[in-house]
Amino acid sequence: MSRFRMYPTPVQAERMLSHCTHARYIWNLAVEQHAHWKPGRRSAPGFAEQCRQLTEARRDNAWLAAGNADVQQQALKDFAQAKSARFASGFGEPTWRRKHVHEGFRVIGTDRVPEYESDGSPKLNQKSGKQVMGRSVVVRKLNRRWAQVKVPGCGWVRFRLSARGKGARLPAAKTFRVTYRNGQWHIAFAVVPEPTPAPGTGEVIGIDRGVTITAALSDGRKLNCPQLTVKERAQIRKHERRATRAPKGSALKTAAYAKVARLKVREVNRRKDWCEKTSTMLARSYGVIRFEKLNIKNMTRTAKGTAAQPGKKVRQKAGLNRGILAQGWGLLRRRTEHKAPGRVEDVPSPYTSLRCSACGWIEKKSRKSQADFVCVSCGFTCNADENASINVAAGQGGIPRPRRTAGAGGATAAINRSSAREPQPTWVGIPLVPEREDVNGSGARFASRSAFSRPPRWRTPPAAAPFQHGVPFSVMARVEGRALPEVMPPTYEGDWLHAATDAEREHLEAASVGLLARLHDQVPLSETEFLALPGDGDALQRHVESQRHYYDWVVAGLARSPLIEAAFDRLADLWPREPGTPVLGWGDARIGNVVYDGFDPVAVLDWEMAAPAPREVDLGWTVYLHRFFQDLTAAAGQRGLPGFLRRDRVEARYARLTGHTPQDMDFYTLYAALRHAIVMLRVAYRQVYFGEAAVPADPDTLILHHGSLRAMVQGGYWDAVR
Repeated sequence: MSRFRMYPTPVQAERMLSHCTHARYIWNLAVEQHAHWKPGRRSAPGFAEQCRQLTEARRDNAWLAAGNADVQQQALKDFAQAKSARFASGFGEPTWRRKHVHEGFRVIGTDRVPEYESDGSPKLNQKSGKQVMGRSVVVRKLNRRWAQVKVPGCGWVRFRLSARGKGARLPAAKTFRVTYRNGQWHIAFAVVPEPTPAPGTGEVIGIDRGVTITAALSDGRKLNCPQLTVKERAQIRKHERRATRAPKGSALKTAAYAKVARLKVREVNRRKDWCEKTSTMLARSYGVIRFEKLNIKNMTRTAKGTAAQPGKKVRQKAGLNRGILAQGWGLLRRRTEHKAPGRVEDVPSPYTSLRCSACGWIEKKSRKSQADFVCVSCGFTCNADENASINVAAGQGGIPRPRRTAGAGGATAAINRSSAREPQPTWVGIPLVPEREDVNGSGARFASRSAFSRPPRWRTPPAAAPFQHGVPFSVMARVEGRALPEVMPPTYEGDWLHAATDAEREHLEAASVGLLARLHDQVPLSETEFLALPGDGDALQRHVESQRHYYDWVVAGLARSPLIEAAFDRLADLWPREPGTPVLGWGDARIGNVVYDGFDPVAVLDWEMAAPAPREVDLGWTVYLHRFFQDLTAAAGQRGLPGFLRRDRVEARYARLTGHTPQDMDFYTLYAALRHAIVMLRVAYRQVYFGEAAVPADPDTLILHHGSLRAMVQGGYWDAVR
């Protein structure tokens, strides 16, 4: 719709008001006819029969005959369309129209213009072969700011064009609707606007709608719908008091209420203008726009109750309802869908405000107040609305935790805790390791920080125990969950990750990246000193040097790998200028080493490669190991999961969670592929040692991913898979 303000003369305004009266009268007659129908009676008259009856009524009634026949017939057509669309439109059965509330009428164009096909060729009548002539509204432009339209019985009526944009051009429409409310005339041309083109970036934005903050975006922006000023609200209260004290039916009461209506329509216009501009901005800026799915009608239902069961806190609920309706939630969602068709998605609203966007923990105690969110599991702090919008952007709404056990009839067995919260570990009577006691196993000293729950750490059991190692060791508590299969890659068909929905996989990806973010941010570097690798230089230099020593040990007395040595040389060319502050590096940071409860991580395994390193070392390993499995899957003729754990998405999500933008990822993904190649070569040479295989002429063929590693050394791998 293209909507403009009309400025009729007093004579034209009087004539258009009579059109409104006739249209409303005809509409209400049609409603009465259909309301009279009951089962067993003849069906109510349709559009054609009502048009015939209208002709007879105009012949017998001078008041109707004085009106315009086209306006009255269009009222019947509007009713027929509303009746046929009563189920699909969401508005239900057509209802009565009231004076001063539903003032308006629709006009069909009187001009005849040739119609054309989408390819530009003339549209021809299939029977006669003649050019099809369609209707068009008669409108013409007067100057840069003014135009006029021909209204039946009123002649040319002026309306004001917009200063710029689409509203500055004359609309080409077949029909238009004229409305009158609060002393203002408006004309709306029935024009289907062209969809706003997508930016092409594929960026996903999540929008959390609220009362304090109208729209919180997942990129950190907070948008508020404009309201009336304090002075304007004071004026409304003043005029309402005057109207209350004025005599019933007096001109003073009417004038006071008219002033209140003018102020309130100002608020409505501001809200509509804001929704139009905001929806246009969203459609132009983002590829996919996700709203949490809200049933606004139920949310704003009155709490009045009945005479037998009166409601509670009725006035408070009424105030909340007014606050919700003043934000324009539904209009913003609807206009965004109109401008970006097919790019607007609804995310179920349950758990979006209680779920931690960093770790996925669902707990109502994390919502400290309307504005504050502090995760009780990982300590992540964020504005509550922004946290919810990040969950909406990730599609993490309405995904409750899978239930592992069920009672009779398939119902979940009753337990003494919230079903939305992660299961807590079962504590058993084994002595704990003292807080600073050194134990074998690099992950023992910070195991409690690595998982969502706090797994207890135990020292060596008493001597009577049948299992003794002779040295202290640590044991983590049993955690209920599931892990990805190790025999076949997780990208192969048949495992639970491949069988999951897109929303569930996206949730797992977000939670896994959030796990890395917490490991890097919450474990102090001072607690990882015992993991420091020997050598000179910074943490990255010592990390790479340790891999060189490992490679030399693997190939001692055997053929060296030209590809691995070329990868070391390429690393030197790509070496980061500023590697960054080291953090706790997990080492084997892949989703196969995580225990999941449903799709949420609950425990982290395999700490034998842990060492202080830049953040990107773990990120590169996570991204490349998935690509390694994806390449194997594609080579086997399966599609795999090409959209899962994509490099650009992992980098963007990690940056949003930690505030640290990953740098030099070409270096770190190559480093991950190089480290994995050394492991593959070690496995092959071990087979040679036990006589299970022979060393080939080209030792590089022993590396399972030698093709992708060579492409990364040459610099074209990531361009091919993006």
